[in-house]
Amino acid sequence: MNKLKNIMEYNPRNDFIFKKIMASENVKIAKYFTDVILKFHGFEETINFEPILNHLLPREHPNEKIRKVDFLAKDGYNRKFIIEMQQRDEYFFRIRSQGYLDKLFSYSVDTEGYEKVNTHFLISLVNFDFCK
Repeated sequence: MNKLKNIMEYNPRNDFIFKKIMASENVKIAKYFTDVILKFHGFEETINFEPILNHLLPREHPNEKIRKVDFLAKDGYNRKFIIEMQQRDEYFFRIRSQGYLDKLFSYSVDTEGYEKVNTHFLISLVNFDFCK
């Protein structure tokens, strides 16, 4: 807990610090954070998820680019959650974010079967107007 307390003294919008906070052994912060964001957007239930420790999204071809997300989790209903922090106004972030979600959904269909796949969430924390 001391490590986590020390980390919280820094700016959580820093990508490195954000990853450390969300990937800490104490998952309570990530769960609380996700609940607050989803409830703000009208989601009624409390999310009880477990982080997926491997943040690398699967590749279809060996020479395909490796995609790593900041935080990845799934809950008891087999819903998947990607949380990404982006500081700079980056034009391709929108496209890249959608690619993360598409890749994870496709992988879920391939490995679990279409009938077992549930909702996939992408939560993007940005420091710019994402919809512009």
